[in-house]
Amino acid sequence: MTDTAENDFRIDREGDTVIVRIFAQELTMFHVPEVRADVMSVVQENPARILFDFTPTSFIDSSAIALLFKVSQQISQSGARMGVCGLRPSLLQVLQTVVKRGGIEFYESVDAALAAGD
Repeated sequence: MTDTAENDFRIDREGDTVIVRIFAQELTMFHVPEVRADVMSVVQENPARILFDFTPTSFIDSSAIALLFKVSQQISQSGARMGVCGLRPSLLQVLQTVVKRGGIEFYESVDAALAAGD
């Protein structure tokens, strides 16, 4: 488990899945650089799957969306999968609009994502 000083996010592991838990209500350009640094470090370890949990998050800006695309692109090169869970309906609609099919998997919760990965 990796915790940040401000507790805006935490990285956990559950089996071969890395879970990036976002605690910030808004994930913006002010938070993304720290998240990006830690997540990209984990990506280098070639996990089988990375999940982003946005349960408490009500807003993400373009820098956060860019981070999701970058992670998706990086892990797909190694055959890994990426999922996003806990999105509010408005965020889910935005991401589903801009994400190409198969690039990112969407789940209602972390538990649903972990069950689907078995």
